[in-house]
Amino acid sequence: MAEVRRLVEGISEKVLIQQLRELMAFGVLIRHDHQQVPPMVDYSLTPFGETLVRALIPLCDWGTLNRQHVANVLLTA
Repeated sequence: MAEVRRLVEGISEKVLIQQLRELMAFGVLIRHDHQQVPPMVDYSLTPFGETLVRALIPLCDWGTLNRQHVANVLLTA
């Protein structure tokens, strides 16, 4: 989880844990507990989660292409 926390800037540990639990409840992620000391867990996408990623890629691409326009609109709002 420490790696996820490093990759997702500006999120508290509490909120990150809540979000990970929700994604597991929705069947998007699987949590793997390695049962070791110190504790080590990792997460992976389920097949359902992989379909969600494929659906979101076009939206991310659109956001990247239109980032400046969106920023300008937000500044003038």
